[in-house]
Amino acid sequence: MRVGVVSPNILSNVRDYNAMNENPDIPWPFDSLAKRSSLLFDKLYISDNIDLTYEIIGGPSLFGNDHNGNTLEYLTRQGLILTPQDLGYSSGEAFLSENIKGKTADLHRRLLAVGNPSNNCGEGDYTYVGQPDIGEFEAHDGNHPRSEAGWDDPQIKVMERLYEGLLLQRNVAILREAGIEDIAIVGRLYGEKSISPDTHPVWEIILHEMPSLDIRAPWEDVLGFRAEQRTQHLIRSLRRWIRKVVAESWTSAELEDEVRELVYEYEKHIRTAGMAHGIGTLTCVITGTTELVEDIVKLRLGRIAQLVTAGMDRSVKFREAELQAPGRELALFPEVRKRF
Repeated sequence: MRVGVVSPNILSNVRDYNAMNENPDIPWPFDSLAKRSSLLFDKLYISDNIDLTYEIIGGPSLFGNDHNGNTLEYLTRQGLILTPQDLGYSSGEAFLSENIKGKTADLHRRLLAVGNPSNNCGEGDYTYVGQPDIGEFEAHDGNHPRSEAGWDDPQIKVMERLYEGLLLQRNVAILREAGIEDIAIVGRLYGEKSISPDTHPVWEIILHEMPSLDIRAPWEDVLGFRAEQRTQHLIRSLRRWIRKVVAESWTSAELEDEVRELVYEYEKHIRTAGMAHGIGTLTCVITGTTELVEDIVKLRLGRIAQLVTAGMDRSVKFREAELQAPGRELALFPEVRKRF
């Protein structure tokens, strides 16, 4: 199982919340990230208590359930969001208790020291650790839960970055303790300079360069596309390419150039192959419909067989062209663009 770890801050932070309130046409950042990530990962991990996450980002309100909260709940029901229960644990507490050990325990201690303080929590209350950073939402009248000095304290931003960085590191470590090896961090609010297999720049580049799925595309269509046999084949090809890149030394600039060049070469090759083998066949079949009906009436079975055979031969050649195309490892990109 391949798991993508997403910062809960992507689901809810003041900056995006205010922007979306001012302009309802601004898409929810998590929605776009999750749609693209769903084509790379089997599961997305957000928090050890997804029910609490749901309440924070948009549980029941005066105006009915929030759309974002409903989307998260739907994706959890569909199995895209990984929960401790999926791994056989009765609760998030049991999941943490069983797997906080070794290096993970050190990361967890450091995370608790930074915390995710709330005005409603007393000392030693870690209810919101692991959840979206709620400090900016609870700041008022010049006060901020992260600082007694007030909003202008520069340490607030330092602590917010540290909280997210430690949280993502701990989540990766705890998933590994639970037996999941294939993990990558795919969504974060704050940048990170350190490079490891789970933070390799290839993930950021791939997600950035992958065509954005239409924000109007229903999740049902996205999950249906993901489940198709051809899509699964394209996903496996892209994953193999990513594994190869992770094992090598690439800069972000080199990766951007490589991804764009591979996709360009693939599309150019397919266009050429289509002109040679695909378009002519389709035209023949479509424009030959009337003739085909007449052949059936006259029982000219030989002519029918000739048309069908020609179409089959051409489609086989086209499939061979796809298999031989340069950049075929990234063929998922044009497929996404074509479908969404």
